[in-house]
Amino acid sequence: MKSSEIRETFLSFFEKHKHLKIKASPLVPGDDPSILFINAGMAPLKDYFLGISKPPSPTLCNVQPCIRTKDIDSVGDRYHLTFFEMLGSWSIGDYFKERAIELAYDLLVNFFKFDPNKLYVSVYAGNSELGIAEDNISYNAWKQVGIKENHILKMGEDNFWSAGSDGPCGPCTEVYFDTGSNFGPDYDGVNFDTGRYIEIWNAGVFMEYNRIGEKLHPLKIKSVDTGSGLERMSMVLNDKQSVYETDLLDFLVNEFNLTLQPDYLPDFIVKLNYIDINGANYESDIQQISVYLNNLLAENNLSSGDEQYKILFRTVGLVLTFLFFLVGAIILFFKLRKKKGF
Repeated sequence: MKSSEIRETFLSFFEKHKHLKIKASPLVPGDDPSILFINAGMAPLKDYFLGISKPPSPTLCNVQPCIRTKDIDSVGDRYHLTFFEMLGSWSIGDYFKERAIELAYDLLVNFFKFDPNKLYVSVYAGNSELGIAEDNISYNAWKQVGIKENHILKMGEDNFWSAGSDGPCGPCTEVYFDTGSNFGPDYDGVNFDTGRYIEIWNAGVFMEYNRIGEKLHPLKIKSVDTGSGLERMSMVLNDKQSVYETDLLDFLVNEFNLTLQPDYLPDFIVKLNYIDINGANYESDIQQISVYLNNLLAENNLSSGDEQYKILFRTVGLVLTFLFFLVGAIILFFKLRKKKGF
């Protein structure tokens, strides 16, 4: 299934269920000091959840480009990304847990054609210190729609979600897909390998609280926020080993690899001995740059959790990547000139 078809299937499903499709927001939030970039589809909609503004419809959907740095140290594995597209749907003061789970199961099994035997879900285990009980409503709702009981996991704070340091938040329920034994051990009731069981959808953040500092305050209305990374969904639907093999990213990877092939390198570049023409050294160079920047970060006593500095140093890496592509364009020019004799 092409990524464009996944987008359309998601949006048309929720539009059929009376969700209004809204436009995506710019990546840089206009008036939200708690985040540097839009990091989730719900981020531009916070005022709706807080009851400050009235939404154009109590149920919404869209596809929102996002930049997220929370998992930035994991970027480079087979499914984490910094920039991605978020498939999102929302219920604002309308339906809640049971209906959200019914819709999620219907979309995944009947429209995306997932095998329910390969689906696992997580629910919030509760937090006695915060006075929040375990989410038995979601647990029972998943059983009701057809998820096996031994495929339902109770998890801790990973299943309590918020978009920033302050703002609307709540327990969530997430959906995972089993990508097979080649990527990790079987779930044994205790150990759940998320390198094998890939999270494909946060099928419901149940917005019940407003976090202000260290305290949670009940919201006047209860809402549902769902979000699925398009790249991950494309990866599992098309049985790819990583997001870089999907039609959203594979052309970039192929172009990058093609650019560094020896046949594309003019003599003057080969003579520099900077690029290993066997195709091995450039990865090491990038790794060394990353280590150097991490050391620089530590030496200057910058907080590893500070989003601005993470983005700054990763931007340096993006600039270097751009330079690689620029060199690739120059290489292609030399090759064409050699072929055409101009």
